[in-house]
Amino acid sequence: VLACVLACRSHQAIAAVGTQLKGHPHIGPQLYAMLQAAGFTDVRVRVLQPVFTVADEGHAVAKTSLHDIRHQVVANELATEDELDGLYRELAAMEKVPGSIVSLPRVFQVTGKRAD
Repeated sequence: VLACVLACRSHQAIAAVGTQLKGHPHIGPQLYAMLQAAGFTDVRVRVLQPVFTVADEGHAVAKTSLHDIRHQVVANELATEDELDGLYRELAAMEKVPGSIVSLPRVFQVTGKRAD
């Protein structure tokens, strides 16, 4: 449960920064309909859910991502330096817990053929 809570807090910070920078961090579920509306044929969608265990290199992804967006989070007043330091320490500690896993947000892969 702790892993989920920490990863969710990290993901929320990443999504908030994406929105602040005029990104659309939640566009994935809309891509299938967007391609169909644009006239693509044979549209297909796959959803991937990357998951990492303590043994995987990717286990540190949440912590690394949080580190990478730290300045944007503080600049956009989404969290303080102290709050980020605390979350970073919690994520680092969680990486060492045997049996813990970290998952990334869902990845939507949408393909189609252009109608000629």
